[in-house]
Amino acid sequence: MNDLKELNEVKTAKNAYRLIIESGRSIEDIALSLKISERVIYYWRTGKRFPNIKHVYGLSQIFNLPIESILA
Repeated sequence: MNDLKELNEVKTAKNAYRLIIESGRSIEDIALSLKISERVIYYWRTGKRFPNIKHVYGLSQIFNLPIESILA
């Protein structure tokens, strides 16, 4: 009866990176908004690191999207 969907952190990271690229905004701009280094965002591209809840929440505000649309 466990209906909970498991979070795929690698897909979430790559999805976050894809949203940034497709938005047309610069990595630098997004990094400044999230108060993180650009390098962290580049790690998302490969899935080496994952956005934490603060990053996902920030991205949802920047792109005016529900958090669920970022999570995979």
